[in-house]
Amino acid sequence: MSLTPDVLWAQRPDSVYLTIDLKDVQEIKVTLERESLTFSGRVGTSLYEFSLEFHAPIKREESKWSTRRLVEFCLMKEASESWPRLSKSKLPWVKVDWAKWQDSDDEGEGK
Repeated sequence: MSLTPDVLWAQRPDSVYLTIDLKDVQEIKVTLERESLTFSGRVGTSLYEFSLEFHAPIKREESKWSTRRLVEFCLMKEASESWPRLSKSKLPWVKVDWAKWQDSDDEGEGK
C-alpha cells in the first residue's frame, strides 16, 4: 500500500509553487497536465503517491519542476487570479507553504 506525502503550496498572481515534502526520492514518476498532477516515488522501501486536480488550469509547457533536495514545482497559471485552494477539492495532505506565500496585500512592496 502506498503512502501520501505532505504537499506544500504557495501562490503568486501568475504562478503556484508546490513542494513535495520528501527527501532522497528515487524512482520518481511525474505526470504534469494542464489540469492535474500525478506523482509517485520511493523513499527507502516506502512508496509515496498522489494525484490531484488543480483549482484552475496551468500553462504546462511554461511550468517546470526539479528534484535537487526536495521535489519542487513552479506552475504557471493560465489566468492571473488568486486560487482559494490548490485543488478542486480539499485534501488533508495539502498544506500552505507560509515561507513562500505572498498575499495580494504584499504585492508591490518589493519583496
